Amino acid sequence: MIGKIFLALTLPLFFYGAVDLDVEKDLDYISKNIGGDALLLEATLYEQGSAEQGIEPNLNRAFEVYAKLYKQGNPVAAYKLGMLAWGIEQDSKSYDNKLKGILKKTDGLSPIAYFEKGAHMNSSYRYQTITPLLREVWGIYTFAKEDYAKTIEILSDPSVSDFSVAQLYMAFAYLELKQTELANLFLNRACNNPNKKEQVAAFCADSSSLERIKLGE
Repeated sequence: MIGKIFLALTLPLFFYGAVDLDVEKDLDYISKNIGGDALLLEATLYEQGSAEQGIEPNLNRAFEVYAKLYKQGNPVAAYKLGMLAWGIEQDSKSYDNKLKGILKKTDGLSPIAYFEKGAHMNSSYRYQTITPLLREVWGIYTFAKEDYAKTIEILSDPSVSDFSVAQLYMAFAYLELKQTELANLFLNRACNNPNKKEQVAAFCADSSSLERIKLGE
């Protein structure tokens, strides 16, 4: 296990630092001899491109690989595909039909399929922060769809219930359900969370959308 974790951490540094690298040949070799991490490396490389390696971004190739990883239970791929599906849902005309086709063949065009399944994927050590992130995004997406009771159910899970963003969206959901006391409770938790995200801190500093109270009062 330690060897696998070390390899996952060091492989990208080796890959990007190699000189005169035959990318196609090396990706094929790594994929055959190492497995899933090589596929994730390939997907990331073609999603972002690499000026150093002379590789232009190729989203179709990148998401074909993410689709393969998703079918293998990789939560990173679930996140990438879910966010792509959400983007297409919001502005379909801005996306290539080939990308839409990749999603249709994988698990459909609904973002919730990727977020929900990804949130339940068994995650290895190096991906252990990804499955809670997927649950959090799943909850935010569900809130955007105005299913507030489901949002609360998703974000009440112990894997994310201590996250400031989850607490803030719990507050929003309770407010929409006109349960102001619980909305204030969760807003208070989010705003006093010692590990709150910057965007949560900014909201707490500037927003008067809820009447904040101190715990115990």
